[in-house]
Amino acid sequence: MKFLLHTCCADCLLRYLEITGCRPQNNTHLKHGAAPFSPNPADHLNLADITLYFYNPNLYPKAEYQARLKALKGLAELYELPLMVADYQPQDYFELNPPQPPFPETPKRCAPCWQLRLAKTAAFAKDFNQEKEGVPFTHYSTTLLVSQYQSAPELTAIGQSLTTPRLQFFAPNTTPAPTFKTSGFYKQNYCGCLFSLLEKTTQKY
Repeated sequence: MKFLLHTCCADCLLRYLEITGCRPQNNTHLKHGAAPFSPNPADHLNLADITLYFYNPNLYPKAEYQARLKALKGLAELYELPLMVADYQPQDYFELNPPQPPFPETPKRCAPCWQLRLAKTAAFAKDFNQEKEGVPFTHYSTTLLVSQYQSAPELTAIGQSLTTPRLQFFAPNTTPAPTFKTSGFYKQNYCGCLFSLLEKTTQKY
């Protein structure tokens, strides 16, 4: 299995790798919570088969994009994981959700964003395979599946709708969610888009 993993941030990458049994023993960035966690054997991945793909035009502002990418690069180096970075093109996201009132509500804005990022990831994998640059990707997935801000069932449905006989979507079991704690790198406190930032800011006042 050669695996393309859409990655939204370093925090979710750690959680995804832990869930799939890929965490090196010497990694100090992730600590278990009160309850011990044992990955499902059916969800195990081989770390050597994973390539990371960073495409997140929803991230706002650009400083947030850069901070998340910097943290991810650090983990990619630690894990010795290849990292492919798409161009930062926020217009891709704002074409779906224009940044002017009335702002779209969460359910209405999130699904198109998930569709956009997963479709781009699947297209990247398919283009890579067609160009025969190396061993073809057989599966793809996203770290959004383990994010507290996202809907794993909806993401899985979108991911599966984009599959072909040669490229399958992989969704590890994230229920019940393990209690992990991560530290030692930049961590965000909102989903990433302009609208979630506005909502987070509003909640403070």
